[in-house]
This record gives sequence, C-alpha cells and structure tokens, in this order.
Amino acid sequence: MMTNPARPRLLLPLLLAGIALSISGCVKKAALDGASVYTMQWWVPTVGIAAAAAVTTLGWYKRKSSWRWMIALIGAPIAGVAVVPGLFLDKVVVDDSHFALNTGFWFMPTEHDVAFADLSRIDYTMTESRGRRGRKKKRYYFECYSKSGSMERVPLGELMNEASGEILSKAEAAGVAFNNRVPAE
Repeated sequence: MMTNPARPRLLLPLLLAGIALSISGCVKKAALDGASVYTMQWWVPTVGIAAAAAVTTLGWYKRKSSWRWMIALIGAPIAGVAVVPGLFLDKVVVDDSHFALNTGFWFMPTEHDVAFADLSRIDYTMTESRGRRGRKKKRYYFECYSKSGSMERVPLGELMNEASGEILSKAEAAGVAFNNRVPAE
C-alpha cells in the first residue's frame, strides 16, 4: 500500500497547532461591573466550525466509499449548527451575591442563577454511570440547597470548574457551608 508523501508534511503543522491551542487554555476570565465573567476562548468555537466544515468536506469526497462517510456528511453540519453556536453563548457570572451559569444548546439553553443569600449549603457531588461498552462515566455537580429546603443541581463543566474556586470563596464569605462528598481518587 502506497502512502501519500504529502501527508506527514500536513500532519506536523496541524499537530503543532493543536498542541499550541490546547496549552493556551479554553476559558477566558474578564471583569465586568464588579463581576467575574467566564467564557470560552474565541478559538474553541472557531475550531468547532472548522472541524464541522472539514468533516463535511471529507464526507462529500468519501461518500461513495462507505456509508459511514454519508453519516459524517449529514451529521457534521447538523452538529455544527446545533452545538457550535452554544459555545459562543456559554458563560458563568460570579459576583458577591450570586453565580449564574448559561450553557447548552443555543436554542434550548440550561440556565442556573443561584443567590448566596438563599443558600444553606453547597455539596460537591459525583454521579457514576455506565456508558457504552461498560465504560464508567463520572459527572460532577454542585448541589445547592436553599434555606427553604429545595435543591438545585448545577453541572460542573469546563467553565464551572474554572469559576468554582471563586464561587466557593464568595459563598463562604456569605456564610454558606460547603461539603465535599466526592471520594478521593
């Protein structure tokens, strides 16, 4: 089987660009009117758009060789339209009185707005489930218990992980207890 001699010359710059982007970090923190705003870096959704375009193009040229490429041809633009715009809108806002999370699909976002004055405690928890082929899938959350007894489960994604230290310090300053219920690994 013959290999394309141009392939190694193309892969090295792509690999170096990927390493440079991953080192630069995915989350940007900015100050706005006394609040900290955490958003995705500009390049994260840009890479998503480029990846969807590349897979769509590759699917077009390879569509006759395998039905899987036909799925890529159809799925990549759908993923690009459904998922990537949400990356531009994802954000966490933290100030002295509350934190707010906006994440998910752009047409159906998940929003959480938690006021520290209404909380009695925050629990750091983990759920474990079995994924495809029996793989363990762990998801982490802040379970925010209000003084009235209700609970709001806030997922800890990339933005919330970056903001969690500031959230917990501001919650502690407001008199909110914190419990770590996740076992050490």
